[in-house]
Amino acid sequence: MNRRYIKAVPGLDAVRFFAAMLVMFYHLTVYTWAAKSAHSSKVLAARIVSGDVAFPELFHITWCGFIGVQIFFVMSGFIIAYSAAGAGALIFLRGRIVRLFPAAWICATGTIVLLWALHIDVREALWARYVDTITLSPFGPWVDGVYWTLGIEIVFYALMLGLIAANGFRQLIVLCYVIGGASAAYWLIGALAFPSFQLVHLWDRYLQLSLLEHGVYFALGMLVYCVTLGGRSGGHAAFAALLLPAAAVEIHTKALDNNLTFQSAEPDVVPIAIFLLALVAILASLRWRPNEATARRLRMAGLATYPLYLIHDVFGAAFLKFGVDLGLNRFAALGVTVTLCVGASWFVAAALEPMVRRRLGSAFDRVLQVTRMAGRNAVRLVAPAT
Repeated sequence: MNRRYIKAVPGLDAVRFFAAMLVMFYHLTVYTWAAKSAHSSKVLAARIVSGDVAFPELFHITWCGFIGVQIFFVMSGFIIAYSAAGAGALIFLRGRIVRLFPAAWICATGTIVLLWALHIDVREALWARYVDTITLSPFGPWVDGVYWTLGIEIVFYALMLGLIAANGFRQLIVLCYVIGGASAAYWLIGALAFPSFQLVHLWDRYLQLSLLEHGVYFALGMLVYCVTLGGRSGGHAAFAALLLPAAAVEIHTKALDNNLTFQSAEPDVVPIAIFLLALVAILASLRWRPNEATARRLRMAGLATYPLYLIHDVFGAAFLKFGVDLGLNRFAALGVTVTLCVGASWFVAAALEPMVRRRLGSAFDRVLQVTRMAGRNAVRLVAPAT
């Protein structure tokens, strides 16, 4: 299969939107009432709802929605490798900047205004969170805990940028093996030698940013890309056989440390099964060719996924709280909340984000042009002396 064949992958947009829905339902129907440390900035949804809305009836269905994040990381591994192929370092960098920042700026601004209106924290604390969020600080604190994944994504982007800048994109599989091998070793060896360390340090930010925790997922995505374009090999199959058990260990550890006020007895085979089904769906999507109308709708859903991920937690909790306060029953309020979050994310993706992207892209191009002109002028000044 060549690159031209997989130029449009609408099925990936469907998987991406499904992953976002998993995370949204997890936060709105589990974290709003069952999360530990209700006063932590990581569980703002619980603080907003204030214990007024709970969904114990849905717990056995939605508790495993955290797996949506792992699915996101796999798709990043594939999509970033795909977008980096044939691109220069500056083109790749520009693409990542105009993809990441506009939605983050828009959603963070909306979130900070809502938190201010709801009197969540004092103005100085909110301002510090806002600055850390719009600059995509890797450590936070952010206006919403969901931004924790962006720092991890940026580390992966930086590694890919370095590969491109070194003119070594053909060595993508080496990067895949290094990232995935280190992460797999951490989980597989650690599960035997120091499982308690892994559980205690599951949310250690330095471990996260090292890609030791989530590298298996990026590697799986890159491996799918390499197999799709270069064909199958025994080495690729053996490496996949190493990555998949490591991913299962990570998911199992996440299920153990569910950050809930009670210990869940739900089997972790459920999120593992969902993850494997998502992998199958990603592979199947590479060959699926829907009609043009369906492809356009799926593309819009895919574009709306990023803002949906960024706004569903805080805005969703606020919508849920307002709905119940207005007299709606819990499930009606949940339905309205999901509809509003999806609608708001579509508006951001379709109307607001493109405007900011154009301006940010133009600013990047102008800075690049000025830099190139300055470089040429410096060469002219130095040339006579040499």
